[in-house]
Order: sequence, then C-alpha cells, then structure tokens
Amino acid sequence: MNGLFRLGTTVGCASLLLCSGGVRAQAQQAPASGEKPAPAPAAQTPSTPAATDVQAQLPAQVQADADTAEYQPPDFILEPPVLPPGATPEQVLTLSVSDAIQLAARNNLGINLAKTQLGIARAGVDAARGFFEPELVASYLHREARTPPQTILEGNDPNVLFEFDTDEWRAGYQQRTGLGTTLALDFTNIRTESSLNSAVLPLLYRSVLELRLTQPLLRGFAFDTDIPRAEVLRAELASVRAQKDVEAALLGLVRDTEQAYWDLFQALKSYEVQQGAVQLAEQQLALTRRQIDSGVRPPSDLINAEGSLAQRELELVRAQNVGAQAMDQLRFLLNLPRDEWARPLLPRDKPSFDRLTIEFEPALAQALDHRPELTQRDLDVRRAELDVRVAKANRLPALDATASYGLLGQRPGYGDTVDQLSSNDARVWSAGVNFSWTPFNEAASADLEARELGRQAAHTQRESQELALRLELRAALRGLDTAERSVRAAGKFRSLAERSLDAEQRRFLNGTSDNFYIAQRQNDLAGARLAELAALVQHRKAATALRAAMGVLLSDRGVVLDVRER
Repeated sequence: MNGLFRLGTTVGCASLLLCSGGVRAQAQQAPASGEKPAPAPAAQTPSTPAATDVQAQLPAQVQADADTAEYQPPDFILEPPVLPPGATPEQVLTLSVSDAIQLAARNNLGINLAKTQLGIARAGVDAARGFFEPELVASYLHREARTPPQTILEGNDPNVLFEFDTDEWRAGYQQRTGLGTTLALDFTNIRTESSLNSAVLPLLYRSVLELRLTQPLLRGFAFDTDIPRAEVLRAELASVRAQKDVEAALLGLVRDTEQAYWDLFQALKSYEVQQGAVQLAEQQLALTRRQIDSGVRPPSDLINAEGSLAQRELELVRAQNVGAQAMDQLRFLLNLPRDEWARPLLPRDKPSFDRLTIEFEPALAQALDHRPELTQRDLDVRRAELDVRVAKANRLPALDATASYGLLGQRPGYGDTVDQLSSNDARVWSAGVNFSWTPFNEAASADLEARELGRQAAHTQRESQELALRLELRAALRGLDTAERSVRAAGKFRSLAERSLDAEQRRFLNGTSDNFYIAQRQNDLAGARLAELAALVQHRKAATALRAAMGVLLSDRGVVLDVRER
C-alpha cells in the first residue's frame, strides 16, 4: 500500500512539472518578429516499448539470477491488514492463528458431535461388560391349601379336608466368567405346616445350599477368553475407533481453520492492493486531464484513463465480496455466537516464509505412525479377525459340562435345620454333559463365509487407505515445493512489474507512451502483487497441509486432545 501511494505521488508531481515545463518550452521556441518559423519536427506516435528497452532502464542487479537470494516478503504484505470498510476498532475481533484454533476446537459443532459419539461408544463398552456382572436374586412364596386325601396313605374319607401352609424363601447369586463359565449359588428354605397323615412332622423346616457350574467345552469357549468376551471386545474396538474419529475431526478442523485464516488474510490484503490500484488509476486520470488542459494530450486519451479506473473499481468490488465470503467461512469454523457474526474479523499474524526440507520416506514413516485414519483401519481389521474367529466357533457343536454340589438340612426347628446343613452330613451332588448339534449348519457356514469376506474387505480398505496416504503425502510435498518456487518467482515478477511501471511512467512524461500502456503496466503490477500474496499464503497453507498429511499438525500447534471419560 505505501509503495502504491508513493508511486502515485511521484506521478502527480511529475505531471505538474511536465505541464509547467511544456508552457515554458513553447514560450522559448516562439519565433521572433520577422523570422521564419523553424520547420516543425515530425510528429512522434507513442509506441509500445520493447522488452529490451525496459530492461535497459532497470538496475543491473534486477537482471541477475535471484533464485539463490533469501526471500523477504515485501512491506505491503508484512503490514497489518486494514480494517474492513465501515468497521471501528471497537467492533473488530482480532485473532491470531492460535486464537482461531482454540476457538474452533472449543466451539466447532463437528468436534462436539464427534465427542458425543465417543461418549456413546464408551457407554456401549459398559453395557457389554454388564453381561459378566454378578447377579443377586431373591424370592418369597406363601401358600395355603385345604384338600381332600389324594393317596391311600392319606385316607379314604372324602369328607376329610387336610390343611397345610407353606412358606418358601430363596436367595441366590450367579455370574458368568471370561471363559464362558456360569456359576450359581442358591440358598433355599421351606417351612411346611401340615395336617396330612403322610407328613413327616406337623411342622418341618428344610434348607438347601447348592453350588452349580456350567462350562462350555466347544461352542462359546476359548482359552484366551476372546470368544466368550467377543461383545466386550467389539465394544472396546468401537470405543477406540470413536476416539480416533475425534482426533481425525480435530486434525481436519485445525487444518481447515488455518487455511481459512490465511484465506481471510489474503482477501483483506487483496482488497488493499485493489484499493491502491484504484488510487493509481485516479492519479493517472487526474494527470491525463491536466495534460489535456495544457494541450499536451488529445482529449481522446481520457477514454483509456477512465476505462482503467472503471476496471479497477470493478475489481475492488469483487475483492470486497471475496473478503466477506472468507470472513463468513472462518466464522462458520469458529462457530461464533449469532450476535458476534456482525463483528469483523481481523487477522493479527502475518505469513512468514520458512523453507522446509522434508524427504518422502521419513514423512511417510511419521504418517504411518500418527495418522488416525490408518489406526482406524487397523481396528477394522482386528474387528474382522475377531468376527471370523467367533463365526468359526459358532459352527462347532454345543457341548456343555455341568456339575452341582449341595448341602441339606431338615428339622422341626429352623436353627436345628441350619446346624444340620452346616455339618455336611446330608449332601447331594451331580455331574453331566449336554450336547446339541445341527448337522447341516447352513446358517453358521453362511455367516462364516460372510465374515471371511468382511475380513478380506477390511485388509483391502487398509491397503487402500495407505495408498491414498502415499498419494496425499506426495501431493503435499510437491505442493510445498511448488509453492516455495512460486513465492520466489512471484517476488521477482512483482519487483520487475514495479520497475516496468516506473519506466513506463517516465516514457509517459517524455511523451513516448500513452494511457493504454500505463494501464497495462498498472494492471501488471496489481496482478504481480496479488500473485506474490497468493503464492506466499499458498506456501503457508501447503506447509500446514503437509503437517496434517504427516499426522503431526496437532502436536506442532500444541493442541491436546481431551477425550477423558466423564
């Protein structure tokens, strides 16, 4: 901007000198009384200066190869962006790159949604583990009956009614283990009061303490506990995958936020460049009018100057629209409150040029270690492998071993009943096996085939993800190299455009150029400055994209992924 203003001021001063000098020259060359006027020199038509002529007027160091020189961004890029039109300092929200990243990580809806999904996945782990939680059971039953004799032992008088009352209470514990074993412990008590002739005693207590065990031997069994705990393992894999979803979303958000930040910086700076181009066109128009008034230029030259100014004003309107769109995109990523969307955003940081030298193989090694997408594909492979193992186990016959052992107590008093039970005098035990088999087992075979195809697909997706990562990484490295060379070339182009415009203005002052060529040089200068600005911003964005492709962007920016369980 300052360079544009200084250049415009030079043009204005030079125009005044030209107008006054032209009048003085005409007065000095007027013929004396009685003298024949000197023949008028042939009219000179302005022509396009040759490239060699322009280069001859440039300093020698500009023509030297500047590829090896250290690049320094020009002042018009290093200066802070100006406030948007109509904005006051109190309204503006000034942000650094770090500020923008922190706001986005805290407010972005995509990140919040990913964390919610992570919470759901973690709840699924607890739900799956509930299958192995201990279970306590208890029951109570009271029964009264008046019944005629039912057996010859009870008598044969149908008019006699026997009465008996029964109270039964039970407490138990059962649990499944990681090996598929089911353990159950029951303590049952029965109190019977009866008038039956067949009753042992009119009042009798009976207590049974029994331990039961059921162990799968084929289907549903594995020594490493993976098969019995398959649902828990699936839930745990889903939880880790959801955590990687949050990491991937945050990585993409940081990358997009940085790029949107630099897009806004570029848009505001482009608006400044177009503002400077408009001022140059206005100054050139004012100079042309003065020259026309002094008779140095024909009135038709005003058309080119006015057309150039109209074109610059059109580009200024477009630049303002681009800036508004870039500002809204950053507001969207930051998820600012509704009442703050009217506040203009102003970037505080300015792009620097740091040369990066990164080889492909080390970059690929870091990407393979840090990219969350690859970890997710590895988790998918583990899930598919587990599904195949479970499907193979489900094709086996069901063979379950059962065993039980119980202690008994029976006395007319409850205390005596418990004493007998604890003495281990009366006991009962059992052992057996249960077997079931589906000979054709078509459903289990079809499920196994589907699971094996799913495993093959998971491995293919893993390879495809790594292949895509290689492509992304190569593109990022190539983009960074192209951006670096573009910055140097654009800086050289801008320097030449500035000197070319200066040379063309000197020709204009000497009468060997016109507004058409001045407009061309002004257009070249505006384009060169915009190209340099775009190249420098693209270099910053390319560096960010490379760090994101390597999976180290979060650590480089000091972003900590907070996914602690609540």
